[in-house]
Amino acid sequence: MKDLLETDKGKPFSGPAFSTHMKSVSYHLTGVSVNLHLLRSSFVTYCYGDSQCTDAMKDSLASALRHTRKQAQLTYDRRNSSEKKSLAVSLASELAENTIESLSAQPSDRNAGLDKGSWVALTVEGSTLANPNILLARIQNLMPGRRASLLWFKATAEKGLYAFHYDEASWIESLDALVPVQVKEIKNSPGLYK
Repeated sequence: MKDLLETDKGKPFSGPAFSTHMKSVSYHLTGVSVNLHLLRSSFVTYCYGDSQCTDAMKDSLASALRHTRKQAQLTYDRRNSSEKKSLAVSLASELAENTIESLSAQPSDRNAGLDKGSWVALTVEGSTLANPNILLARIQNLMPGRRASLLWFKATAEKGLYAFHYDEASWIESLDALVPVQVKEIKNSPGLYK
């Protein structure tokens, strides 16, 4: 590397001599004469695209190119919008996973007061904020191993209302999956709840 950056006499290159030297090296390596502005642009674009290119490195590159940081960013940062956001998204995802892990490691006390007859809800796997799928149930019996036998109250055609639904199969869930909810019976409509 030292030979690449010094003259035959061990002295640093002058600006024009370095340009001539780099053209010669690139021609020798590739067989193609390369414009030094293209080399510079390629190098800086590569650096901006590298996830380990720190703010200090970007400041240094801008200074070496005699640009402002903003001008260098606009000129050489050729990542698309998703690539620019990827570090932030990765950090947010990692923080969310760590939070979920720490919350799941803590004992849940939100359902400490659950008993026979308590109203509970749970979300179906794949449920999203845009398309929620929530099941309403009432605890029929508490079982060993922090489990409960549930009665299902199915959503009716009228949004937000639920009615008892008989199913021959037993519905058993972990108490940790249940969320206590407040449910009211609809006046003048026995068997309907909201």
